[in-house]
Parts: sequence; structure tokens; C-alpha cells
Amino acid sequence: MSRRRIALGYAGFGLFALAAIAAGLWWGAARLDAAPPGTPEGEWIRRIVWELRAPRVLTAFWAGAALGLAGSALQALFQNALAEPYTLGVSSGAAFGAALFFALGGASGLGAGGTALAGAAAALFLVQLLVRLSRRPSAEGLILAGAAANAFFGALVSLLMVFAGEELRAIVYWLFGSVAGRSWPTALGLGGLVAAGFVGLYAERRRLDALLFGETAALAVGVDVVTLRRRIAFLASALAAGVVAAAGVIGFVGLVAPHVVRRFGAPMHRHLLPLAALFGGGWLVAADLIARRALAPRELPLGVVTALIGAPLFAWHLVRREALSGDDRDAR
Repeated sequence: MSRRRIALGYAGFGLFALAAIAAGLWWGAARLDAAPPGTPEGEWIRRIVWELRAPRVLTAFWAGAALGLAGSALQALFQNALAEPYTLGVSSGAAFGAALFFALGGASGLGAGGTALAGAAAALFLVQLLVRLSRRPSAEGLILAGAAANAFFGALVSLLMVFAGEELRAIVYWLFGSVAGRSWPTALGLGGLVAAGFVGLYAERRRLDALLFGETAALAVGVDVVTLRRRIAFLASALAAGVVAAAGVIGFVGLVAPHVVRRFGAPMHRHLLPLAALFGGGWLVAADLIARRALAPRELPLGVVTALIGAPLFAWHLVRREALSGDDRDAR
């Protein structure tokens, strides 16, 4: 990949993210040039932009960046184009934790985000336990254990919803994803988690590149595949858990973002990781803006918007890839 193409990738995805953030700060239900009588315009803008929109926009950006990072790493780890941040079951565990909080009427002192993180930790512990008991520390073993954890905690969430009364609406709203009403502590906490996750994953970029050629090739160049797998699984799960705790369950971003970036010629992880983070963050900010404005004053669930955008985008990618593969076969 040429340096010019790399530079264009960073410029393009960076401008996309900046444009989405600027639009998210500018547009909303309240007009910035329509301060109420008696309220100074500067105070009105500060209150709307700094206190309400900025934490929301940054939470959306960090959530999208986390999903892009986790999806990129897991697709390399499992050598599977369908791998995404929730493959290991942490989303179902976090969703169960949040649903339990709402079902108990907010009795937990940890808050919805804290109980979601506790549920994600329980799911990750279950996955690691199943892998150890099965004595299959392979990518296939992790995927199967994650599927079992997803099914188990998904069933618990369904059970809570059956017995929930007035709390059902809050549970469903959380499961569909939203960054409405997020505060600065949430935005800064998630930003810190994403920064730590990026540093951890970027440190493994060369070993992730080696995995692209298969486990045998990675072992041949000295990669400890078992240790790498555990480390990447932990980092990706932590990122996914942070997203669910801060914004609920948001699909397709972690699945599609790595594919879009690769289409622009960035298969190696030293560029794939930062570009997927930029695109994922910008995409989620743009999706949140659509969720706010499409049916204003009513707000769409964020997970619904990402699915409506992500599903056609992923389908286009699959069709395009198959068409190119067919052309290559015909040429041979």
C-alpha cells in the first residue's frame, strides 16, 4: 500500500469523524441561535453544547471507536470475517447486568453501567471457565464458549423481561442502545478505556498481522498464539463491555468498520486499528445524529439506526467481494 493511499485514508476517515462530531454539536432539538428571553446567548450555547451535546457526542465517538478496534482485533484472532465485539458473550452478560438493575428498580448502588460491567465480567469469566474445562484453548473453543455464554445470558434477560412490570420499557430501551443524557464522567471514563484498549491492541499489531497467515505461520515466526489469544480476547471484551455499559447494545459497527477500512487498502493492523477506530467513531456519531433528527422530536434507538445502515453496507461488501472473486477465477 502506497504512502499516498495511507495518507488519504487517514485524511478521509479523520475528516469524516470531525464532520460528524461538528454536526452532532451543532444540530439538535434546541437551536443555538434561539436563546430564551433573559438568558445570555453565550450561556445558552455553553449549556446546550458543553453540558448536553458534547458528552453525548463524545460518548458516541468513543463507543464507535471501541467497537471498531475490538472488531478488527477479533476478526484477525479468529481468522473469521464475521467475528465482532460481541462474539465472546460479553454483550449478553452486560445486558443481563443492566436488565437486572432496572428489574430491581435501581436498587444496586453500582448504577446501570456498573451492573452492566459486572455482568460482562461474569460472562467473560464463564467463557474462560468453559474453555479451560473443555481443554480447547483454540479460536474455535473461544467462539463456542462465547456462543454458550450469549445463549445463557440472553435467556436470563428474556426471563427478566417476562417478569418485569413498569421496568420493561427501560430494559428494552437499554437493549436497543442510546447515548441520550450521557454525562461527562461517562464520556471521559469510556474515552480512558478506549485509549488503554488501543495501546494494548496496537502493541500486538505485528502478532495480529502474523495471524492473518494462519496459526501455523504465526507459530513459525515465534508468536505464542495461546497467550496472544487470551490477551486479545480480554482487551476486546473490555472494550465491548465498556460500550454496553455506557451506551447499551449497538450492533454492526464492530462487524462492518474493519471491512470498510480494508476496502480502502489497510489490511495491516498498524493502520487498520486507528482507521477502524476513526471510522467506527464517526459512523456512530453520525448514526446518533440521524437517531435524533429523523423523527424529531421523537428519538430512534441507536442500535436500530446502525443496523439499518450496517446491514445494507455489509451486504454490499459481500456482493462486491464475491464479484471480484468471480472475476479473479475467470481470469485464471
